Amino acid sequence: NAFTQSGKGQGAPVLAGVTADNAIQKYEEAAHTLTIGQRDLVRALIPSKDRFVSVQGFAGTGKTTAIRAANTILDDPKLNEDGVRLYGIANTKSATEEIGKHGIEARTTASFLARFTSFCHRVVLPAGEEKQVWENTIILCDEASFAGNADMEAVMAIADKLEVRGFIAQGDRDQL
Repeated sequence: NAFTQSGKGQGAPVLAGVTADNAIQKYEEAAHTLTIGQRDLVRALIPSKDRFVSVQGFAGTGKTTAIRAANTILDDPKLNEDGVRLYGIANTKSATEEIGKHGIEARTTASFLARFTSFCHRVVLPAGEEKQVWENTIILCDEASFAGNADMEAVMAIADKLEVRGFIAQGDRDQL
């Protein structure tokens, strides 16, 4: 994907590598031990230098647990001085509700596209949206393998135009 290629090394990590590892360790000590794959997903969300990242994870491997860990770390103002937030996009209402259970604002892909498509053409944000908030946002596209190519391309184009801090597409290609 062109966004993945052009976004390599263009992101600003929320936490540097060692600080992120320490935050992950602190989370595990306080809440829940993560698997290697879950730690890798948290590392894709928080200390990544790439703006656009794709993560493949089989069903039941704990992607939701990793998202909860990342959001808990981001909720700590001592670690997340810039106030970076996670924002979820998913293809189904039930998936957005699951993301919302972890304190993450989420929209369906269709709702996100309906709200922001005109922004790509006119560069005028919808009412109530602030550019600087989006510049401090990591968009998490959950179950990305269910999204059509045109929708994924459009969502990524909007994310690029919003100059989001990061964009993580996660899913399981075997679920198709």
